[in-house]
Amino acid sequence: MFVDLSVGPSRSCNVYPGYLVNGYKFHSTTYGVNRSTQSNGVLVKGSNYADVSHDYYGVLQEVVEIEYTGIKRVVLFKCELYDPTPNHGVRTHPTLQLVEVHRSRRYNNYEPFVLAMQATQVYYLSYPSLRNERQEWLAVCCCQPKFSDEETSKDDNDQGYAENAFQDGRPTTCVVDDAIQDFNNLDDPNGTRVIVEASPSQEDNDFIVDSGDDSEEESSTSSHESEFETDDSE
Repeated sequence: MFVDLSVGPSRSCNVYPGYLVNGYKFHSTTYGVNRSTQSNGVLVKGSNYADVSHDYYGVLQEVVEIEYTGIKRVVLFKCELYDPTPNHGVRTHPTLQLVEVHRSRRYNNYEPFVLAMQATQVYYLSYPSLRNERQEWLAVCCCQPKFSDEETSKDDNDQGYAENAFQDGRPTTCVVDDAIQDFNNLDDPNGTRVIVEASPSQEDNDFIVDSGDDSEEESSTSSHESEFETDDSE
């Protein structure tokens, strides 16, 4: 397993508009924009191992599924998180213990991905007030799981509703392309200097299958051979 993790995930991933996990049905913000219900609120509990731990509140943007060689798939939630700073981005009523988040303040660090299994569903409610102080804050309401753990685990094992509930047609597939890398320290230990040129045409041949005749390959091969003969003569 550690070898598979060291290699890294696949260069392609699937993106879904929603996911069913922990008894909650999550929708992305784009998917639920025209719906009467709100299912994009995400709560991630802070770590108890740190001296100061905060809960993270946000909204779900995308559901990303990545796959490692030899092990199961991993589902991540890409979220837009609110600022977790106490009394600045998040505040708690001392008596009612009601949590509020500031709608215009975001988390400064770029850490948008969380494990789907860590997510708890919440929804955000605006205050029915015309005062600016109230309009800037959203009340956080926790949701109760709609599905039991047995139903959720059964769906996960059968690869049923948990994975296929929100797949309208085919899922979106994203492919990560690596940039051209510089090749350094390729000198031969015997003293012969080796120069490698990474041209765009060579990289294109790795991804595009040529459907032309063999005559084009023969002509290109003969041209390369003539270049080598010219270099030898010089």
